[in-house]
Amino acid sequence: MKSNRQKKHPTQTSKQAAQPWRAHDALEAIAIVKTTLGALSDIHLNLCSDHGLLPRKLGNAVDIAKFVLGVVIYAQNAQNLTGVPASLLIARAALEHGFLADTLTPEQWEKWFQIEARRLAKNPKFSAALKVASNPDLFLEALHNCKLWDSLHRGDLAQVISDYELYECDDLGLTVEQRRNRNIETHLRMAAASGSPLKNASETGTSVLYMPVKVQNTLLPIFMRQNPSALLVKKI
Repeated sequence: MKSNRQKKHPTQTSKQAAQPWRAHDALEAIAIVKTTLGALSDIHLNLCSDHGLLPRKLGNAVDIAKFVLGVVIYAQNAQNLTGVPASLLIARAALEHGFLADTLTPEQWEKWFQIEARRLAKNPKFSAALKVASNPDLFLEALHNCKLWDSLHRGDLAQVISDYELYECDDLGLTVEQRRNRNIETHLRMAAASGSPLKNASETGTSVLYMPVKVQNTLLPIFMRQNPSALLVKKI
C-alpha cells in the first residue's frame, strides 16, 4: 500500500514551499509533529521491529524525523544569513551529535548552526560548493570534491543528505532568485537527460540555447518566461 504523503522531486518546488511561512506557522507545525512523534517510544518501535511488524529502517526514521524537526529552524536561519544549505548543516549536526537533538539546548543549537555556517561560508575550500548550493545535484557533486573534509566524511555527509532527502529543507531558506535559477537548471537537465547534447546560453557566452526538438514544446515556454536573455533557440 502506497503512502498518502506525496513524494517531492529534489528539484521540484511545491506551491506551498514557494510561499514563505510565517514564523509562528512553522513553529506550530513543528510542535504538533514533534508531539505526535514523541508519543512513539523507542521501546515499542523496537518491539514491533523485533517481531517483524515494522521494518527497522522505518522505526529508525522516526528518530531521524525527531532530530530534523528539532534543529531545522536553526539550520534554515543560518542558511538565510550565509547561503550555506540547511541540508548540509543538518547533516553535519547529525553526524557530530548522533542524530540526538536533546544534546544541546535550543540556544546552543542556534549558536552552533550560526558558527558552523559562517565557518563554511568563509572557507575558500567550500567556495565551489557554495556557488552551486541552490542546485541539489550539483551541490552534492561539489561536496564530493570539497577538500574541506576527508573523503570518508564527505561521503557520509552526502549519504545523509541523499538518504533522508534533506535538500527539501533548503527550500524554505531559498530566495526568489535562487528558486528561479533552480527551476531553469532543472529544465536544462531534463533536456540534457533526453540523450541529445545541450548548450546553455550562460555556458557559451551567447544568447543562443540549443535544445533537442522533442523537448522544445514542453520546456521552451517555461524557459523563455524565466530566462528572457535566451533570444534564439536552435534545433539540434
